[in-house]
Amino acid sequence: MKWSIYLFRVLGIRLELHITFLIFVILLLFFGLVDGGPMGLIESVIGLSVVFTTVVLHELGHCLTARYYHIHVPIITLTPIGGIAHFPRMPREPKQELLITLAGPAVNFTIVGLLFVCAGFSTKGLVNPADAYMPSTPIQFLFIGNLVMGVFNLLPIFPMDGGRIFRAAMASRLSYLLSTRIAFELAKVLALTGTVYFAVHGHFMGIALLGFVFLAGRLEYLQVRDAEVIGDKTVGDVMRSHFLAIPETARIHDAACFNPGFEPFDFIIMDFKGIPKGVVTLGQVKDAMQKDLGDEYLDTLVRGTVRSLQMHWPLSVYSSSFRKCQALHPVLYHDRVVGVVDTEQFWKILKGRNRNRTNNLWHGNGQ
Repeated sequence: MKWSIYLFRVLGIRLELHITFLIFVILLLFFGLVDGGPMGLIESVIGLSVVFTTVVLHELGHCLTARYYHIHVPIITLTPIGGIAHFPRMPREPKQELLITLAGPAVNFTIVGLLFVCAGFSTKGLVNPADAYMPSTPIQFLFIGNLVMGVFNLLPIFPMDGGRIFRAAMASRLSYLLSTRIAFELAKVLALTGTVYFAVHGHFMGIALLGFVFLAGRLEYLQVRDAEVIGDKTVGDVMRSHFLAIPETARIHDAACFNPGFEPFDFIIMDFKGIPKGVVTLGQVKDAMQKDLGDEYLDTLVRGTVRSLQMHWPLSVYSSSFRKCQALHPVLYHDRVVGVVDTEQFWKILKGRNRNRTNNLWHGNGQ
């Protein structure tokens, strides 16, 4: 994730701290000092240490179980609303996803159970008798923190653990995409209900948390939906192959002299080393000529960030990296230019296919 700070590695997994978590820590320490003086600051440090440890252990539960199924998670990022394990892929096998998902809360409940046994099967010393919601010792922080985290993560709000368990259960009978869609729709209803509850009671942190969870759920649903359409296609499967390589010294009127008589057609601008500098469409050239810009350099019409793609790259890599990049990209086969990918047009087509795909699923034709 952007704006993350590397901390250290745990069992080969890179642990990062998102900048928002750092801000969150500073604010908690400040308010602890203001409200309780030195003792308040100490309590805040203890609480944060327990939260940090609990979140890391929870995510490691997911990661180590995934490793058993040969899915190596490279990074865990800590944020104000919990940890995010960066899975390169989630298993489509419901049983595997179920076990990987359950492993996180299982770690929390195991810690709760061990503390309960060590306390002689009694909550004495584990819960503050004066106020069960305000632990005052490290052991109480650890007990309450793991109990709350374990229970909270089992709420069926996708993509939280409870929502993933719900999806895995449905995926044993329905398609993976339809199961994800149903889990996300349920999450929207529950998130809206929770937001109303938190708003009535003035819990603005809860509103922010549910908002983040909703956005994360929507993003994952879109990724699953796109993956259903993209499949194992490569960049070469969606590129346009009608183009003309033209030197960077070319003017707009030079390109206008070459009219193949059909569109779309692209002009790939090459520098003196033979490296693509950008792409301009025939339509852009025609518009520029109508505006009497024929004497301008052709590369002045290049829009967006230009990054060359390799023909053999999986389309999933392209789609995840270039979703918001509205530009034309040269496609190479090793060092030779072989075509152009129009990002904007690609996503318009994909959006249309996804719409048809979703409609078919809801009408029972997507199996």
